[in-house]
Amino acid sequence: MYEILQPLPCWPERDELYAAKPMVFRNYFDCRVTVIIDCFELFIDRPSNMTARAQTWSNYKHHNTVKYLTGITPQGTISFISNGRGERVSDKHQTANSKFISKLIHEDLVLDDRVFEIQDLVAIASAEVQYPAFTRGKGQLSATEVEADMCFCC
Repeated sequence: MYEILQPLPCWPERDELYAAKPMVFRNYFDCRVTVIIDCFELFIDRPSNMTARAQTWSNYKHHNTVKYLTGITPQGTISFISNGRGERVSDKHQTANSKFISKLIHEDLVLDDRVFEIQDLVAIASAEVQYPAFTRGKGQLSATEVEADMCFCC
């Protein structure tokens, strides 16, 4: 997948990114939002090689998988796809061992839907990570948490 799609993602220039930013991002987010990231896994056939089989086995998915890190712009275009790695790598490891951090510049803001715990990696580029509030252990978010999420960067 990476070999075929690698030429397609285009990391935008910041002035182009800011000029085409959707109104919802202009209204609720800081203009520094550069990318929204997430990891995803694809099922693969069971490798015949025992080492490869062990490296790609997912106890969570109960299948052999390969993990990718993706990034999209606020406009919704794919701007980054990493190399695939076996499931046993964490999201943080996948991020650290891709070329993602080298794409960031001073004061970029990265949005993430869950805690990658990559603040230290992103800080190397003088950038920042923002996370939404979580409902883990609660029925729903409080009004304060909802308001904070609506204005992620305030």
